[in-house]
Amino acid sequence: MTYILVILALAALLASMILLDGWATFGGIVFAATLGICAIVHHENDPEVIAADAKDVAQAAATARAEATPHVIREADGCKVYTFKSGDLYHYFTRCPNSQTTTEAYHKVTETHSCGKTTCSTTKLVGETITNEGI
Repeated sequence: MTYILVILALAALLASMILLDGWATFGGIVFAATLGICAIVHHENDPEVIAADAKDVAQAAATARAEATPHVIREADGCKVYTFKSGDLYHYFTRCPNSQTTTEAYHKVTETHSCGKTTCSTTKLVGETITNEGI
C-alpha cells in the first residue's frame, strides 16, 4: 500500500509538470508531497511494522532474562562452572559436589576527598572471598 501511494504521488507530480505550468505545477508538488507524507505515516502505523518492533523488543527482553539467570557453561570432574550477567558485567562461579569451593571477587571502589581547593579521588581494589561447603 505504501509503494502505491508513493507511485501515485510521483505520477501526479510528473503529470502536472508536463501538462500544466505555474500554480498548477505548485499544486501538483503539494499534492505529491502530501501523498508522500501519508505514505510515511502509513508505514509507521503499519500493523506489520509494529508487530515486528514488538517482536524485537520481546526477544531482547527474553535474552536479557536468560543472561541474568545463572546457567552452566562448563562441567569437568563433577564440578560445574556457572555464569550470569548483571548490568554490563558477566559473573562466574563454580559448584563442586562434596568439596569446598572458594570464590574470590574483586571490584574497584573510588573514594573522593577534598585536597585543598580541588577534589581528589583514590581508587582501591577491594576483594572478598566466599567459601561454600559442597552440596
